[in-house]
Amino acid sequence: MQSSGYAHEDVVIPHRARGYAVVDGKLVPARWMNMEVPRGAGALGSTVNDLLIWARALPGLDVVGDASFAAMVEPTALPVPGRDGSFDVVRYGLGLMTGERDGVAWYGHGGNIEGFNTWIEWLPDHDLALVALVNTEGDHARALCDRLARMLAPARAAGSAR
Repeated sequence: MQSSGYAHEDVVIPHRARGYAVVDGKLVPARWMNMEVPRGAGALGSTVNDLLIWARALPGLDVVGDASFAAMVEPTALPVPGRDGSFDVVRYGLGLMTGERDGVAWYGHGGNIEGFNTWIEWLPDHDLALVALVNTEGDHARALCDRLARMLAPARAAGSAR
């Protein structure tokens, strides 16, 4: 992974994408943000090629071991405000969301920051990883991966084996 790292504004990054927003139906440059503020919550920069390397390494346990990976995808029980002793289970472990789309299991992680949105998703039953980097604010990257997943990993019939 040679093209990933902290995206400081004061460093020249060849081919760095410009971020955009939509205002009154028109594409405009996104508001500038000091990358010292979000740090790891949005200041990392990468390429699709580097993220595909990551996408292959993470579930292959080249990055973390079995126990750590299990914790990353294990749903989390969170207390519900206002309900004494009650918990909601969110489909988010230590870094990865989990779910099913049309009976097809997935896990993934995404991000949004001024001018950019990203999504990386794994479909373990299909040995498939999807990566989308979009230089426009919104949820376009996840929507793109959702469409691709529906094309590449068709819905499972109810009750079919995995």
